Amino acid sequence: MVNVWAPLVPATVENGCMQMIPGSHKLGIVPHFERNRYYLEIEPEYLQPHLSRAVSLEMDTGDVALFHNRIFHQGLPNGTAGIRWSSDWRYQDADQSTLRPENGHLARSGRYPDRVVNSAAQWSELRFG
Repeated sequence: MVNVWAPLVPATVENGCMQMIPGSHKLGIVPHFERNRYYLEIEPEYLQPHLSRAVSLEMDTGDVALFHNRIFHQGLPNGTAGIRWSSDWRYQDADQSTLRPENGHLARSGRYPDRVVNSAAQWSELRFG
């Protein structure tokens, strides 16, 4: 799976930029817990030993980060009075599990063209699960 993250306003350490741990994808799939319905977190005992190697990705509007889904990553807390807006997408083989109860929606598929979301109206009617 390829993750794509793009800030819609400048992302800094102060307002909660993305942070990643280089090489952590080599650890494979580690245990996660569900913080809320659509948000998974790495179990703290797997994350904590690697936090000292974390790299903060301060980015400007228009920048894009592409990364492997198994790279440990997190948004830092926003310590400002402003909002830090961003957008993210995940691209993966539609035949592979998302490791979540829901599978998401297809934006493009040669194999499953009948399952592709073709309009904003269709997208607005879709639900996970």
